[in-house]
Amino acid sequence: MTLDRPPALDLPTLRKIARDTVARWTRAQGGLLSAYLVGSVAANEPPLGNAADIDLILIHDDSRPGRPLYNREIIPLNDAVVLDLTHHTAA
Repeated sequence: MTLDRPPALDLPTLRKIARDTVARWTRAQGGLLSAYLVGSVAANEPPLGNAADIDLILIHDDSRPGRPLYNREIIPLNDAVVLDLTHHTAA
C-alpha cells in the first residue's frame, strides 16, 4: 500500500492507518489471530519532526497458508510514514 500524499502526521491518522492495515491483511491473507499496536503511536507520543513509524505485531495461525516469508517487514507508505510489521505465529 502506498499513499499518494503524506497524511497529516497526527495520532488519530496514524492509528487509522494501523487499523486499515490490519483489516486489509485480514481480508487478503486470513489466518491473522491478533494484532498489537506498539511503539510511539501506541504510547500516544507525537511524531518526531516530519516522519513517523507505525509498529504492529501480527500473530498468525501457523496452520494456515499465507503466512509471510519474513518475520519483519518495513514498508514505506510515503516519504513520511513507514509501517514496521513484526510477524509471529501462535505457540
